[in-house]
Amino acid sequence: DWVGFDWYCRPFADVERTLATLASRTAAHQSLFLVPEAAPLEACGGAAGHATDAEIAALQYDYFHLAQRNPRVIGLLAFGFWTSGYGSADLPLTVAAHQRIAAQIIHRPGGGGGGTPPPSAPPPPPELAASFEGRHARLSRRAVARIKLRCPETNAQPCAGKLKLRRHGKLGGTSFELSPGDSKRVKLRIKRARRKAILRRAGKRHGLRVKGTAKTAAGTSKAKLKLRGGRHRGGVRTHQVASDHRSPARMPRRPRASPCQAHRGRRRSPP
Repeated sequence: DWVGFDWYCRPFADVERTLATLASRTAAHQSLFLVPEAAPLEACGGAAGHATDAEIAALQYDYFHLAQRNPRVIGLLAFGFWTSGYGSADLPLTVAAHQRIAAQIIHRPGGGGGGTPPPSAPPPPPELAASFEGRHARLSRRAVARIKLRCPETNAQPCAGKLKLRRHGKLGGTSFELSPGDSKRVKLRIKRARRKAILRRAGKRHGLRVKGTAKTAAGTSKAKLKLRGGRHRGGVRTHQVASDHRSPARMPRRPRASPCQAHRGRRRSPP
């Protein structure tokens, strides 16, 4: 029997502990297999270590080295990234990692016969793409969205690339550059043809859901964001404007004097 598991969007230490628990609760003759996370999943919400092609590629080596340390693990069944809407061209680093790991597993020294794969040296730390911080973005009256991005501090080079927003088509795009370890809100203006509709929808109570993409040389990060423009400073206060038209301001009423106060105010004539 083969017994395996998958647990995505978690620190890799959780995967190691789960494998140890599975090994302790199964019979010695049962083989184990791992199902590596092989794409930046929307369910992970852009979490660090799970958001870019470079981060997913590094995870493949983590799973491979874990399998090498556990003799009962007989296989790696990478989760198909095409089921999440990605193609090979979208994840070149992850595909390259799969190819290198496969070459080590099926290594044939001298061109003949199977052999034990040689121990692999740990790969150099890869450059990581910029990631989204938070899932809300403010939209000003001029239809300028402020989206917070972060560049990993482990990078040797700055994170420079393009930021885009989409909802039933492109809403707008801009370029950005962040130093390693820095985070800031990048300003992106909505396209003129769609500003009016986006401002109206973002000003409603629940905001407007859009898709964000931050692409750099190290990879691409994707996240679902919520634009809000009706209840923050500098936004489109649609609810307040509507209430002002329905209930015009009234002058405060002057309190009426009591009968006693009116009597005291009269001038009494002499007897």
